[in-house]
Amino acid sequence: MTWQASKNNHQTRHHISIFMSQSK
Repeated sequence: MTWQASKNNHQTRHHISIFMSQSK
């Protein structure tokens, strides 16, 4: 895994948490 993939994964997790917040 590269640092770029790790960063992208972090952004995805952040977007998922925002999406989950908005869903409520």
